[in-house]
This record gives sequence, structure tokens and C-alpha cells, in this order.
Amino acid sequence: MKHPKLTLNPDGSLSVTVSSDASGRKIVAKNTGWISEKFDEQEESVKCVTEKYGDITSGFVFWGRKYDLERRTGSYDIHIKENTVRVQTPQSGDHLRFLLNQTREAVRGAVTTIADSMCATHNLTIERVTIRNQQTKWASCSSGHTLNFNLRSAFLPFDHLRYLVAHEVAHTRHPDHSGAFWDLVESMVPEYDRYRNELQMFWYALHRNEDWQKLLERA
Repeated sequence: MKHPKLTLNPDGSLSVTVSSDASGRKIVAKNTGWISEKFDEQEESVKCVTEKYGDITSGFVFWGRKYDLERRTGSYDIHIKENTVRVQTPQSGDHLRFLLNQTREAVRGAVTTIADSMCATHNLTIERVTIRNQQTKWASCSSGHTLNFNLRSAFLPFDHLRYLVAHEVAHTRHPDHSGAFWDLVESMVPEYDRYRNELQMFWYALHRNEDWQKLLERA
């Protein structure tokens, strides 16, 4: 590697990539100001989003709401009651993998329903919806009009998910981020700016949430 690379990860950890003959400690020492600045930005983002939406850095957060996670033994089933998500699996079953699969299908169903409605209203077409464990983005749209959504989207409040769907659906007509693209997004989600500006905050909060990190280990 010709040039060293510093990356402040969403969970607040620091990654240092250097060639075999370089010193990572020296690279870090030279960039303490940048590291401190970026870390403070992340912490402020987490503070802002938790002040507005509650402590979503703990508990199982589903569509922006925090739940206690409870495991029970029995046939496969998931039941939400008040502030608890009860995950039921056989004794030998992996309750987190079952929850992960059900979460993936919940995202698929929600995205498909929202996208179909927007497409019908604006005479647009999508080919299919895929749910992936994407590492750096909430969603994307392929050239073949396939909407690719991160299973982490289930962490977001539903209004933020609607914005994400509108964004990707709009790309089926406008592949760039032109004025026409944003006009189309606004026609589907009038307050899209608010939701777009909060997405990075939720990304940081998600990567500080232990329940979600354990869930993603099964992905």
C-alpha cells in the first residue's frame, strides 16, 4: 500500500491500514486532531438522535422503536406485545438467526408495499426487491430497476424507510441526483430533507446497539 489509510468506523473504533514497513502508531500520532474531530462528530450525532428518538443504542430496535428481546422455547414464532419482542424457537433452534430471517422478510414486505404504491402513483416500474447485509449504505438501485435494501433498514422509523424507498424508486426514472430527481422524491415524501439528514445519525446509533450487532453476526 502506497498511502496509509485511517478509517473511523461507525461503532467509534479506528482502523489503520499501512504497508508492512510502516508504523501504524506514527500514523495515528500524526492524525490525533482529525481522529478526535471525527469521533466528536459521531458522538454528537448519537446524542442528537437519542435525544429525539430515545435510547436506541440499546435493546432491539424495530422500525425506530425500542423493545426488550425475550427468548422462549417452542415452535417457531415471533410475537410483539407492548414493549417486548418474544422470539420462540425449539430448544436447539438459533433464535437470533430466526429473528434475523424474519426481520429480513419484514423489510422486504415493507419496501415492496411502499414501492408498489409509489410506482402506481407515478407510473414507475421496479423489477424486484432484494435484502442484503450491506456494509456501507442503506439502499441502492441497480440499472435493471432492482431495489437493494440493507436489512439494517428495519432499525429505522417507518417515515425514514419511506424516504429511502422514494429515493431508490426515483432512481428508476432519474439515475442521477438532478433537480428533477429531487422534485420526484419530494412529490412522494414532502419532508424528505428531514429524514435524509437524520440517516447518518441512525447509522451510528445502530452500530453502537449490542442487540443489533449480535443479530448481524448471524447474517
